[in-house]
Amino acid sequence: MSEPVLSVRGLDVAFTGSGRRVPAVRGIDFDVHANEVLGIVGESGSGKSVTSLAVAGLLPATARVSGSIRLAGVEVATADRETLRRLRGNDLGMIFQDPTTTLNPVLQVGRQVIEGQVAHGRIAAGAAAAARAVELLREVDIPDPAARAIQFPHQFSGGMRQRVVIAMAMAGKPRLIIADEPTTALDVTVQAQVLSVLARRQAETGAAVILITHDLGVIAEVAHRVAVMYGGRIVETGTVAEIFARPRHPYTIGLLRSLPRIDGAEERLVPISGQPPAPASIPAGCAFHPRCPVGRDRPECATRMPELSLDASGHGSACHFPGEARPARAEPAPRAAATAAATGSQATAAALLRVEGLRVHFPIRAGILRRQVGTVRAVDGVDLELRAGETLGLVGESGCGKTTTARAIMGLVRATEGRVSFDGRDVTNLPRNEMRRVRRNMQYVFQDPYASLNPVRSVGDIVAEPLRIHGVFEEMGGERRVAELFELVGLSRTMMERFPSEFSGGQRQRIGIARALALQPRLLILDEPVAALDVSIQAQVINLLQDLQRELGLAYLFVAHDLSVVRHISDRVAVMYLGRIVEEGPKAELYGHPAHPYTRSLLSAVPVPDPATRATRRRIVLQGDIPSPARPPSGCAFHPRCFRASEICARERPAFAPRPGSALRGACHHPIQPGDAA
Repeated sequence: MSEPVLSVRGLDVAFTGSGRRVPAVRGIDFDVHANEVLGIVGESGSGKSVTSLAVAGLLPATARVSGSIRLAGVEVATADRETLRRLRGNDLGMIFQDPTTTLNPVLQVGRQVIEGQVAHGRIAAGAAAAARAVELLREVDIPDPAARAIQFPHQFSGGMRQRVVIAMAMAGKPRLIIADEPTTALDVTVQAQVLSVLARRQAETGAAVILITHDLGVIAEVAHRVAVMYGGRIVETGTVAEIFARPRHPYTIGLLRSLPRIDGAEERLVPISGQPPAPASIPAGCAFHPRCPVGRDRPECATRMPELSLDASGHGSACHFPGEARPARAEPAPRAAATAAATGSQATAAALLRVEGLRVHFPIRAGILRRQVGTVRAVDGVDLELRAGETLGLVGESGCGKTTTARAIMGLVRATEGRVSFDGRDVTNLPRNEMRRVRRNMQYVFQDPYASLNPVRSVGDIVAEPLRIHGVFEEMGGERRVAELFELVGLSRTMMERFPSEFSGGQRQRIGIARALALQPRLLILDEPVAALDVSIQAQVINLLQDLQRELGLAYLFVAHDLSVVRHISDRVAVMYLGRIVEEGPKAELYGHPAHPYTRSLLSAVPVPDPATRATRRRIVLQGDIPSPARPPSGCAFHPRCFRASEICARERPAFAPRPGSALRGACHHPIQPGDAA
C-alpha cells in the first residue's frame, strides 16, 4: 500500500486554560490514504472535532499537543505558523459544520470561494480569479453560478451555503479534506445533494477524506474505514463492512442498537445507559466501563485501560473482554393506544385535535412607511386529525411550514384562516386568557432544551412554573407533584435544586418534558425534540416518550425531519411541502408504498446504516432548493423539482384526495403505483 496522506501516532491533546489539565484526546493512532474516506464517529465530547483541529493546526494556545501528525510529509505538531499556512493553502481543505459562520456575510460568495487561492499565489486576482470562482461554483452544482458569484451568503439556502464551503475546500485540489459534521443541520434531501457533491469532487481529485459525524447511516453509505471514539480514545476501528456487520466493542454495539432505522423491524431501542463522561472527569481504566454491560462490575475494567489491538485485516477494539460483547436482545416496540386498536372503536373515535383549512400568512413590508409588498404563505391550507393516544408525525424539509403549523395549533402564532378544534371546541385565535385555559390540556416541547429553560432558575422551579401560572400548585400537590414529575421522566428528585447549565442535553430535554406534563395534558406538540441529541441519548428520550404515551394515554403531534425517528414513534405520518400536506396516511403504508414523488424522494434520501445496500439502493437526489413561500410556483408547488411532472402539473393544483385501494391520501396528478420504479 502507498504511503498515507496523513499519519497520526500517539496524538495527545489537553487543555490548560482552566488552570488544570483537561485531556481531550488520549494517545490515538490512525492513517488516511489517497482516495479513502475515514469516518470518525462517537458522542459529543469524545474528541472527534479536537482531533480534526489538531490535524489542521487550528487548536487554541491553551491546547498542549504531543505525538506525531504527519500530513503530506510535514510534521504538523511542531510546524511554525508560516509552514502551517502553506500547508492549509495547498494540501488541506476544511469543511465545518455551520456554513453560516464559515462564510463572511459582507463579502460576495465568488470572492470567498477563490480567496484562498489568490492569497497563496495560485491564481492572480482579477478576471482570471472571477472566472475560476464561477467554475468552482458550477462544479458543486450551484445554479446560475455567474449570477450567484456576486451574491452574498444570506441570499443562499443552507444547502447551497454548504456546497459553497465544499467548493472553497476543494478549490486548490488538496490532498486531505476534513469534513466536520458537514450535513448535521441539513434536511435529508439537501444532505443527499451535499454528500453527492462531496463524493464526486473527492473522486475527481483523489483526495483523502476524514468525515466526522454522529450519523451512522452517512458513515455506512460514504466511508471506507471507521474509527469509533469514546473518552478521547479510538475504541474500535476497521472497514465499514466489518464495523457494521461484526462490531466488537460494547460501545460500538450500543451505538448501533440505539439507532432508529428506516429499514429495520419495529423493536424497542436499546440505549446506552448513563451519559458520556466530560473530558475533565474521564473515569480510570476503561472510560466506558461505568456504562458498559460487560465491564461495569469488573475490577480490571475499572483499573486498567485496554489497548487497541488490531488483527491482520486492521479490525480491532480496545476492550478487555471483546468476546463477551454481544448485541442486547431487543423488545418489541410498545404500541400506542391508537395503533393497538386500529381495527376497533379507537380508529373511528372522534378526533381530539382537528385542523381544517389552516392558513398562516405573514406580510412582507418594505420602505420607510413599511408598506406591504408581498406575502409569505408559511401555511397554506392544512387539514389534520389526531386522536387520543395516537402519534401523528409531521415531516418535510426546512421551510415547509411544519413548525408554523404546530405553533398555530398551540396559539403561539395567529392563524390567518381556518379552524383549529380541540376536544370538539374551536380554539382558533381565542383571547389570551381563554387560550391559557386550553393549554392546560395542550403543551409544547421545543427543539432546543437549553434555550427553552430559564438559566437563572432552578429546574424544580421551572417544572413547577405551569402549576403556579394556572394557580393549581397547592391543589396538585406542590413540591410532591414536582418530585413525581422528575421521577416520571427518569430524573432524581435530588436534582430539583440544580440549574439547567448543570445538566446534559438529554437531561435538559427530560426537564422540558416534565414541565410539559405538569398540568396533566392530553396532547403534547413535540417540535424536533431529539434533533440536537446524540444517538444514544436520543434513544433514551424516544423510549421515554413511548413509555409516557402508554402510561398516560397522551396524543403526540411529532414534528421532525428525521424520517427514521418518525417511522419508529408514529402511528400515522403527514408529509408537508411548501405550506401544504401532500401525502398522509398510516405509517406502514406510507413508508412501504409512498404514492407522492416527494415522499418517495424523502425516503430514498434517508441514509441506511447498512453498507451492503450501497450498490443496490436507488437514491433520488432532488435538484434545486425548496421554493420561497413568498413566491410559490403555479400549479403543483413540487413540479419544478419533480421527476414525474408534466404540463398539467405546472398549470393545475392537484386535489388532496384518497388513493383508490389505499389508506393513503395525497395531492398528485401522477401518483406512483405499487411496483413502479419511481
